[in-house]
Amino acid sequence: MTYSKKEAARLLGVSTRTLQRRMHDGSVRFTKRGTGRFAEARFSAEELRRCGATIPEPTSPEPETAPAPEQSHEPSDIASVPHRMNGIETTRESDDLAFAAKYLAGEACDSCGNFFNGSNPRFQSSGPQTLLGPLPPRVKTRPGTADHMDQNLLGTSTVMHGTDGEIVPCANADNHPLLPGFKPLPTATKLPHPNQSRQDVLDAILSGVRAGWSR
Repeated sequence: MTYSKKEAARLLGVSTRTLQRRMHDGSVRFTKRGTGRFAEARFSAEELRRCGATIPEPTSPEPETAPAPEQSHEPSDIASVPHRMNGIETTRESDDLAFAAKYLAGEACDSCGNFFNGSNPRFQSSGPQTLLGPLPPRVKTRPGTADHMDQNLLGTSTVMHGTDGEIVPCANADNHPLLPGFKPLPTATKLPHPNQSRQDVLDAILSGVRAGWSR
């Protein structure tokens, strides 16, 4: 039986660093498991006893016990017995088989009148039917942009007459009742700068200097 480096250090009562030094100086012999630089070092029980470790002698192996018998997964006799149908079940099965043969042969139809080939004599133009009967085709229409609004509140639902008595076609029409009285907002006047008068005096002096006038 061999031990790892950590187990050997625990049995010797030293640290792994101390055991590593003893391995280098040869005071503790070991073997390597594997090849290469990182091969695992193993220590035998005899070598550890020689170095002072207390390792009990191996005891005799316990007698092997006989394995438990495997349980059989085969079905029991009760499950293997086939179900015995009574007279009603036998009659129903025979009737179902007879109807299936007639349906596949095109001699019988289902409860909706549909035959195996997809035809229905009662509704020849509609094809196979369901228990709901023939349904009218649904015409798909594209919803308008104002369908979700209250129609009484839409401008197109009421007729508006303009100032000339004619119908107002749109909001920016010339006869719209709000346009004749419309007045644009007055343009805001720019306030003079606080130093505007001082700047005017300076401009007058500079213009005189440029003209050749002096004080």
